[in-house]
Parts: sequence; C-alpha cells; structure tokens
Amino acid sequence: MKRFIACMLFVALLCVLVVSAQQNGPLKQKPSRPSEVERITVEELKEKIAKGEPVVVLDVRSGASYDSSDQTIKGARRIAPDEIEKHLQELPKDREIVTFCT
Repeated sequence: MKRFIACMLFVALLCVLVVSAQQNGPLKQKPSRPSEVERITVEELKEKIAKGEPVVVLDVRSGASYDSSDQTIKGARRIAPDEIEKHLQELPKDREIVTFCT
C-alpha cells in the first residue's frame, strides 16, 4: 500500500512538472500543498481532446479497479500504478499528461 501511494504521489508530481513546463509560468490552480496537483474536470479534458490539444491520457487505476470498470477514455494508455517507474522514459516530454485513477 505504501508503494502504491508513493507511485501515485510520483505520478502527481510528474504531472505538475509537465504542466508547469508547458505553460512556462504558474499553474492555473496553484496547489496549496506539495502533495496536491492541478486537477481538471472531465469537461475540460473533453474540450482539450476535441480541440486536438497535445495531451496524453494515462489510466493508472489499480488492476482490480480497472478490471471491474466499463469506463474508459478513448486513446488512454493503461499503465498499472506499480509499473509507472518502468515506463517513465516512454512518456513524451512535449505534451500535457493527464492521469486518471479511482
């Protein structure tokens, strides 16, 4: 469980860094604590995708949560939480990365 939480915090930090670097300025919603990340709504993500913005969607739900759900985002890449570190080099550095989990 501790490793899962550590992985989720790492993903959150990665997202903040990527978004911040892309915007070359402060975040739209500056996190109030280091453990928080910028959040966007489903509608905001749909708008980004519809506009063709360069966004990578990562489905980082746990195996049980992923397997028991019928909800997906078209084009999302599935990476299990405990395998995120193995795939970091594969993630683009020139695109916004949006993660979703439960």
